Amino acid sequence: MPWNPVNLPVPVELACNQGNTELVKIFLENGCSPNLPTSKGRLIHSVLDCMKSGAIKLEDGRDLIAFMIKKDLQLSIVDAKGDSPLQLSAELGDVETLELIISHSPARHQCERSIGSGFIPLHTSVMRGDLDCVDRLLRHYPAKFINQYDQNGETALNQCLKMIRNNVKYLQTNKDGVVCLETNPDQRRLFGHQCKFVGIIEMLLSAGADPNSLYFENTFDSTRRQQSFLPLFIALGILSMYETRYVHEARPSTLELEKTEDYMNLYQSILQTSEDFLNLYKSIVRLLVLWGATLEKTSRVYYKNLFANCPIVQNVIDEVFDYWSFVRFTKNKPKKLTHLCRQVIRRRLRQAKSLHAIDSLPLPANLKEYVKLNYF
Repeated sequence: MPWNPVNLPVPVELACNQGNTELVKIFLENGCSPNLPTSKGRLIHSVLDCMKSGAIKLEDGRDLIAFMIKKDLQLSIVDAKGDSPLQLSAELGDVETLELIISHSPARHQCERSIGSGFIPLHTSVMRGDLDCVDRLLRHYPAKFINQYDQNGETALNQCLKMIRNNVKYLQTNKDGVVCLETNPDQRRLFGHQCKFVGIIEMLLSAGADPNSLYFENTFDSTRRQQSFLPLFIALGILSMYETRYVHEARPSTLELEKTEDYMNLYQSILQTSEDFLNLYKSIVRLLVLWGATLEKTSRVYYKNLFANCPIVQNVIDEVFDYWSFVRFTKNKPKKLTHLCRQVIRRRLRQAKSLHAIDSLPLPANLKEYVKLNYF
């Protein structure tokens, strides 16, 4: 019997719904099975559902799940909707719960699309922007499935790029068109979310995500479909959206810009205040190119024509094509990111003459020793 067929809550489920985890433990200690059918599927599904709703606190829920695992909990059973416990824990977004469940779940649940939601746990955590959960999943995730498509034909990398693009429209400016991260907590929070998504992109690429994976949709023009949904195109589109909406179209309400000089001064001031977001969105393009986004099938002129009204985007296009040409013809691969970090840290410490400060930096021990060894 996969679940309670008449959806009548049993006493254990009632205690769970009320958040009384101690009473649930008493039932389990007195012979109740941790795999008891409930209206949600099994008891573990009810526990995770109550944790999502807040009926059970996260800490209490983790303790209860750990107790159930000791009582021979089976995490291979899906709920009434077809979602595995691992998928539900990804939807919960609590990294400690996820780590507890993934260590006892069958490997197939990491790669099988859920019957209910149509996603795998990795896709769910990526769309939520749960950086720590994505990190834990990738540690257990088979590399050959990193480019798996969801029910909409999207990879985790494309999902992440689309989430960043969707968040651009929520950016707000003051009356002078300036993005104020220091005075606006909502914008700081938005910037933090966007930074998490960029971090997830780097994790996915490091784990083997294909920077040239296409997003397929039903369209009669296959050429346009492939070009419009390459990750690099989406990344350039994100940068152009930001530039168009928050740089070019920004106008102060009290100033009439009659002179070109006045406009250029305003443009530069807005550009400087928007530097955090601009650098963030530029970094997405650079990451994709560094990890192998191919430019062979398109030309510099093609991309520049697509973003003809965006000088910032055009500068980035020139940058990536110049880099691509250099790598392609000289066969010189770029230095690894960790090596570049070591060089920057070593150079800064040398300039500041404060090598002793390395011990106070939040860096791995092996990186600190490397910096000291190569300090000259």
